[in-house]
Amino acid sequence: MRRSAWCGGLALALAACAVSSGDPRPNTAPVIGTSPQSIRHVYGFDQVPETGSGEVVGIVVAYKDPDLTYEVAQFDKRMARTPIYGIPSSSPCSLRRGPHPCLEIAALGTQTGADLHWMTEQAAATEWIHALAPGADLLIVEASSPMPSDLVAAAGFAAAHSTVVLMSWGVPETSGDTIFLSTFKRLDVTFVAASGDRGHGVNFPASSPDVVAVGGTRLIVTDAGRRELESSWWGSGGGVSSIETKPAYQNRINAAGRAVPDVSFAAEPGGGFAVYTTHARLSWVAGSGTSLAASAWAALLALADQRRGAPMSSRSLLSRLYSVLNDPNAYEASFYDVTSGLNGACGANCAARSGYDLVTGLGSPIIPNLVNELSGAA
Repeated sequence: MRRSAWCGGLALALAACAVSSGDPRPNTAPVIGTSPQSIRHVYGFDQVPETGSGEVVGIVVAYKDPDLTYEVAQFDKRMARTPIYGIPSSSPCSLRRGPHPCLEIAALGTQTGADLHWMTEQAAATEWIHALAPGADLLIVEASSPMPSDLVAAAGFAAAHSTVVLMSWGVPETSGDTIFLSTFKRLDVTFVAASGDRGHGVNFPASSPDVVAVGGTRLIVTDAGRRELESSWWGSGGGVSSIETKPAYQNRINAAGRAVPDVSFAAEPGGGFAVYTTHARLSWVAGSGTSLAASAWAALLALADQRRGAPMSSRSLLSRLYSVLNDPNAYEASFYDVTSGLNGACGANCAARSGYDLVTGLGSPIIPNLVNELSGAA
């Protein structure tokens, strides 16, 4: 049986129809979902001066979204003119060859397929990375199929042209995945992957020791824009790999192999994430899933790279992230420790708890302090 990757399991209420390129509908429908401004404030994106300027985030997807540049432009326009959703001004992006100044698309192989969920996945990841790191350039690499071999090849292409590579997809791990691991062993790129949206279990490429695996949380925000509660999200993938050995950076973790996830972020903020797409009955939809959590971490790492003045390897970054466990004060300053919630019925391994756990990893980021912490990573 051929294995096709799930596209982040993006949870959206989508109509089974697609609108042709150059969607004629006016961008006046009510915006549904949590705003970038709210997420920026809760996690502290708005408390650092960096915007990702000078960095390139590669976004690896399958198939083609013919309306992507239009969708991102419409997302920008609406957010810019709606104060509660506003994306801040930033340093100019440097990619100037397409309709959207921050966006370039590379299609690998013959693009013969189209898929409603993959198209919406492209829009969601691109819009939200742009919202959280508005100065970064975005390179969308479209694999010709959702087969792991095609997607990993696309990740390799993205790595040659980016400083951070997002892989918001995955497949249940198998021993055959080891043939792909060399793609992620780069000194000048950080790879980020969603841990999965089906609860307890280990997925590839999140299981690679050279990839930052991102789990999901459920976030409740007060009317004043503060975190009221952050617990684990039921769909957050996690567990201990039966194939990959424990990497040195996880020596303090009580696990027999590579433990997943490493970190987490909101996968389900109240109402979901606002996403503009031409491929649904309504132009604004609310999305959730670890694909969006991983997108947020990709944006965060672009800010850290800008502060540091150089990209990080995944191993270097992960070593720095786990090193905070050696210092309780550093851990408390860098991470919001998610201590409640479940992602399955497997006892302690499916429960969030104090410190590292197999549902939310180290926890969700406190960005101003974490960017400071990462700026010195080797």
